[in-house]
Amino acid sequence: FCAATLRGLVRDRALLFGLDALDDWELREWLLRHGARQSTVDAPFIKAWYDLAFALTELHEYDKAVAAFARALAINPKYTNAYYDKGLALMHLNRFYEAVGAFDNALSIDPDFADSHYYRGLALVALNRRSEAVEAFDAVLALVPGSADAAFHKGGSLFDLGNYKPAADAFSLAIEHN
Repeated sequence: FCAATLRGLVRDRALLFGLDALDDWELREWLLRHGARQSTVDAPFIKAWYDLAFALTELHEYDKAVAAFARALAINPKYTNAYYDKGLALMHLNRFYEAVGAFDNALSIDPDFADSHYYRGLALVALNRRSEAVEAFDAVLALVPGSADAAFHKGGSLFDLGNYKPAADAFSLAIEHN
């Protein structure tokens, strides 16, 4: 990034004629023209969209946050935390089906992202897909064996499915680790 900036300043004679020589170039295009890597150029823009989305989430402006997370993901479709946080924002909007998709995207990049498994499980509970929710909570427990929350929600899902003995075991685990 710094080397590309210096090369560009010299080649475009900005050191002689001032930064006005750069006005004809959009900054990202200018940096790429002078050898910066796409990922380096995109990083501040991705972070800005992600931080905007996160701030909007904190302000409870979830629709706007979802749109901003989508912009960050358009720049970098491998941004695991953006998928995860987009899923959380979608849950606040009661858009559970879409939230499951966001968590699935995060997990396709990082299968060991325990929080994505956990919130995926909660979204599946909201969709009344209890068997799949149990699998999600099992994934959390495989990654974080002492997760009282995952054990509790697994127990609730098993209970709702009429699997009372495994539900009791899960509730016991939740009590043990709480």
